[in-house]
Amino acid sequence: MAQSSNATAQAMAAAAEALLQGPGLQPPLGVIPNLTDPPSQVRWVYITLPICLAVSTPFVWIRLCTVFFILKSHGWADYASATAWAFLVGYCTSMYFTAEYGGGVHQWDVPLGRVLEFAKLANTTEILYSPAIFLAKLSILLMYRRLFDTAGTGKTHYLIHILIWANLAFYFPYLFASIFQCVPRARIWNPTLKGGCVNLQAAFIAASAINVVSDFSILLLPLYRISKLKLPTRRKVGVLAIFAVGLFTCIASIMRFVVSFHTGNPDKTYYLQPPALWSAGELASAILCGCMPATAAFVNHVSPKLAHTWSLYLRPSPDGTPRAGGAPRAPLPRSSWRAPRAWNESYLLRSGSDGEGEVGMRQLVSHCSDEGARERVEEHLQWSGWRR
Repeated sequence: MAQSSNATAQAMAAAAEALLQGPGLQPPLGVIPNLTDPPSQVRWVYITLPICLAVSTPFVWIRLCTVFFILKSHGWADYASATAWAFLVGYCTSMYFTAEYGGGVHQWDVPLGRVLEFAKLANTTEILYSPAIFLAKLSILLMYRRLFDTAGTGKTHYLIHILIWANLAFYFPYLFASIFQCVPRARIWNPTLKGGCVNLQAAFIAASAINVVSDFSILLLPLYRISKLKLPTRRKVGVLAIFAVGLFTCIASIMRFVVSFHTGNPDKTYYLQPPALWSAGELASAILCGCMPATAAFVNHVSPKLAHTWSLYLRPSPDGTPRAGGAPRAPLPRSSWRAPRAWNESYLLRSGSDGEGEVGMRQLVSHCSDEGARERVEEHLQWSGWRR
């Protein structure tokens, strides 16, 4: 009797193992499963995810460096942006592993055991999306409040708060539904268990549609206020260009909505990948959009210093030898010298003896209004023999 029970258990274990090694889905009529080297769209995962991280990561760190060390003024918008980026890293990591377990491959070409692991990772990816996109949008809206809602009253004030609370009221229930879409929860990745699940496709399509409306609302909100600012046209165009980065966020959310109509297909490993990739693009561009004003402040702070350093790097030494490569340059002759525009006219060089001229030159050095011009005067004094 014991031997018979052991044999039965071994037979059941062998059957279960064979089932796990078999196709994850019944193939269409006339299609033969290819479990060894199936056609795949996984390359888009390996292209899209590194781009999303490579684009968003530097801008987030530039934003943090700017608000903490340059502007020395940081707040909840900056914390939300950094946290959204952390969720994006988790999202991309989870999605990368879905590709390792059959993402982008037709499910009948993926062993059932790998499909179960894919379903777990896909659910993790979906759970990470809601807090990531909410925090990215919260960062943008809090930035709007800092820029356009200084009075704390008016239409802009109320619109910003309406959008914040509307997004919270949407994404929190969606996060809850993503976690508990099936009872028991294990039925998300093992549909053979007894229980029930919500209509995931309907929830996904509704979420994608609301997401599009939310993205366009956030994009259009600052346009009216910017158009009313008393700025030169070029400055207005520059400010609008900063917020125009959010246009790709809207495009990504539209594409996510379009491809979400295929999420009801039983071929999950193949049809869940496109909306997840567009979600990654939406997340990265939303984070990037929120970092643009801080990035502009960083560039304005750094670019004059870079230009000054570069000019010092290329300028020849007083004996005509270049400081950093290139052919030697002869010292400027005294007759070729011209006063830089940055000098004050009241301190132009007086005519007279060398001694008197040197005094005038020293006055020019001390009253030069531009640091770069002051250094050029110092070098000219050395080149022309005023200082020995």
